[in-house]
Amino acid sequence: MALRVLIVSDLPIPSGFGRISTYIARYLQYRGHDVRGAGLFYNGDPHGHPFHIWPLVGQDIWGRLTQIINQGVGDGWVPDLVISCQDFPYHISLGRDCPIDWSQHKWIFITPIDGMPVFKEWEVVSKLADGRMVISRFGVEAMRRQGVKVDLCHPGVDTNEFYPATQAEKLELRQKAGFPNPNVWMLGMFAMNQGRKAIPDTLKGFMEFARDKDDVVLYLDMDEISPAGWNIPVLAEQIGLSTNKILLRQHLQPRLPNIRDRYALLDAHAVLAYREGFGLPLLESMSCHIPTLAMDWCAGTEIVGEGRGYLIPRLKDAYGELIGQYGTWGNAQDAIPDLKEFVVALNHIYEHPIEANAIAERGYQWATKQTWENCGRQVEDVITRIFGAKGVSHSANLQPNLRANSANPEVYRVPDGDQQPRGDGADNHGRLFSFVEPAGVIPDPSEDQQESPKPGVRRQRKPRGVVGDGVGVADPELGY
Repeated sequence: MALRVLIVSDLPIPSGFGRISTYIARYLQYRGHDVRGAGLFYNGDPHGHPFHIWPLVGQDIWGRLTQIINQGVGDGWVPDLVISCQDFPYHISLGRDCPIDWSQHKWIFITPIDGMPVFKEWEVVSKLADGRMVISRFGVEAMRRQGVKVDLCHPGVDTNEFYPATQAEKLELRQKAGFPNPNVWMLGMFAMNQGRKAIPDTLKGFMEFARDKDDVVLYLDMDEISPAGWNIPVLAEQIGLSTNKILLRQHLQPRLPNIRDRYALLDAHAVLAYREGFGLPLLESMSCHIPTLAMDWCAGTEIVGEGRGYLIPRLKDAYGELIGQYGTWGNAQDAIPDLKEFVVALNHIYEHPIEANAIAERGYQWATKQTWENCGRQVEDVITRIFGAKGVSHSANLQPNLRANSANPEVYRVPDGDQQPRGDGADNHGRLFSFVEPAGVIPDPSEDQQESPKPGVRRQRKPRGVVGDGVGVADPELGY
């Protein structure tokens, strides 16, 4: 049986939430379900997705969503299942505050949990959902500690989009980008310019690292100025770092519009976030075979740990106690990176490129096994738990061009072990891509089955807000 599935997220914008939603939507559509989207920041321009997306920009988004979910828009299409993929305030507005008749629909939310303790309101509202999914094992554990069982929705990486560059291609891309010295050593940070990203600490650490080096540069793939973050040039000036050592997205994107090509410029990649729900750029840079650094906190530990990259310890006080402070996002604790250890790690990558390459290789081998198919399967497992056998559909038309990280490993299969080179001729560090999808490597966090709330739980709750009250919309932490 095909389900009518509405996915509420950033679709079709390629943000972190937008990318997660894209692959889940395509997986479910491939499996035969009737998928549509509702784009929170979509204005109606043409898009390349093979399903309809309602634009919500400039509208009362909660009123519009209530209409779509409760009664449709006149063509008879009303969702059996609503999947919301965003920060938690959006789930609160949708699942609790909108006057939606949830007795007629099921609801699954997918969200990052980027710190502890989890905000009490989030804990309470999460129990109203039929399915609860977070995007890191850290999030699974954080919710477990507060008595809420959630499932893992582990993001993946598309190895057809993010893959290593040869040294020759790297030099060619640097020349295309206009580098006066194509052999400069380059540290990158791909992230949003927002408060939880440790951008001041990154600038301070890089400044200390660059003190005795003339051939290093910092590339920040982010907006120069952000109301949710910093004015980067002013911040650098205040810290004492010369802006001659800094490149911003606006400098390179016009010449290198492909994000993978900008990753390919790097010698190292670091995202030292005070809190991190997952960190797709970490996975993407590892898939590009780049030495990657993250803080030993939240999801950074599970992505970069076990020798796959460089974990930067949290700062400790004079008594050896970890230093933390309560942040403004659900009162979760922010951790502070130890900048001395950050500088040590950067110097190791700079001075020992062979060892750094070996660490990047371990990261690459792990990252390329984190597939979007596994992510889709995890969502489908929760759907099946909610709907039973009727939640599984296999009626989709086969798509012969699906390749690595596709929605179905049985399509376009070659004999096991046979390898096919990339069509663009890149040697990819001597490795060839297989059309055979690797087996799932992300286990469920628990073998126990999650119990859905008893029927009627959400019907008995009175909506606290009014339709269109905009709860969570103006929060500065939007846009994971």
